[in-house]
Amino acid sequence: MTATTKAPSIWLRLVAYYFKIGGVIFAVIAVLGLVSGFALDWAPGTTQAMPMPLAVAIVCAMAFALLAAGILLARRLRAGAVLGLVLTLYPVAFALVQRRTMTWLELALIVVPTIVLVSVWRELEWRHDSRDVSAPLTDQQ
Repeated sequence: MTATTKAPSIWLRLVAYYFKIGGVIFAVIAVLGLVSGFALDWAPGTTQAMPMPLAVAIVCAMAFALLAAGILLARRLRAGAVLGLVLTLYPVAFALVQRRTMTWLELALIVVPTIVLVSVWRELEWRHDSRDVSAPLTDQQ
């Protein structure tokens, strides 16, 4: 008996590409940060909030997380949506901890992706069937 899987909708594919493109953009920013850091010899300035290597590491981690969310969403896994929600909602946590107000643009950049992720939630699954992801069994006689 074979399991039939329904293809992801165009909307889900667009959402997955949104996160993948965001990951690529963050990766480009990280590479540019590395290049500029080497060009400037990682010279810490008085106006820097954090050291350049730490900033590049954070941007690299964000790029990896966005790519992972996009790939998981493309595979129709709810783990991708959860990761996407965490990546989308973390500025709210920082705003609450730092007791600062958020601009309308920041709120829009949080609310819109959250609504989009919730809209594709029903198409996603918690895990695939183990037969779909494991290697085929071979006769070992």
